[in-house]
Amino acid sequence: LEHAPPQTENVVALAGVVDCSNSGRRECVGLRSAALRWHASALRNPYLRNHLRAALELSTAKLHASSGRHDLAVEHARLAGRAAGNNLSYRLQEATLYALLERWPELGETLDEIAVQFPRRAPSDATYRDLRARYVQHSAR
Repeated sequence: LEHAPPQTENVVALAGVVDCSNSGRRECVGLRSAALRWHASALRNPYLRNHLRAALELSTAKLHASSGRHDLAVEHARLAGRAAGNNLSYRLQEATLYALLERWPELGETLDEIAVQFPRRAPSDATYRDLRARYVQHSAR
């Protein structure tokens, strides 16, 4: 993972271990620490393409969030959003994590960035509208 160019199927497999672990399946929960090491190895790979980097960063964020390491989850979600470039889905997943963790300043910042980066697509996206409504509702308190 660290030296050869990671393939899409490797990244899908790593993300699958995280999703399995986060669903609470016993056979995968025991793999959390190994999955974190595997993700870190792949993320150190200089040949890792940005769209795969984004997927691994987001998967790492999920691992940290499920283990209560929220600051690390936020850091990796932010890295996923940056690596994703013009992929609205990753930016919305980043924003969703901020909402779940009730990190309202980060959510507002990210939603503003999304609105600028995707001026036509964001307003028509249901997830974006829901997150914006939650942010506005929280800000009104």
